[in-house]
Amino acid sequence: METFTIKVIYHRNCNNDYRPYSDIWNILCLVYKISISAYSLTDEQITFRLELLDGYCGGTIKTYTDENRNLYISVLRTVIKEELSDGETEIMNYGFNHEKKDYIAVYYGTPNNCELIWKKGDLLPTAPKDIFE
Repeated sequence: METFTIKVIYHRNCNNDYRPYSDIWNILCLVYKISISAYSLTDEQITFRLELLDGYCGGTIKTYTDENRNLYISVLRTVIKEELSDGETEIMNYGFNHEKKDYIAVYYGTPNNCELIWKKGDLLPTAPKDIFE
């Protein structure tokens, strides 16, 4: 059996603060294999369907809003994760009232590594009735 030592690892969060992780179980990785669909639930409500395509289950949605009212959505997972059965897909939904939040744009990823998924004024299709099933 091989042995190894894990030193304290530092993580830079969205506020550019460096925080130490106490152990490897707390290290989170951004999910990159993902399909995202944006829908209108009502005139004010928007939802994003995040279909994770990397073959693993679980995750945490993390959001960050910058000073320009841009929203960044990320799905994070621990390094040690559980595989899905063949043919299964992990799906998450994230929504908000765009009248109250007044976001200019929504991106998937982090401010330095992201893809635009919605901007104010975009017309969105109506969400399917079974979106939350």
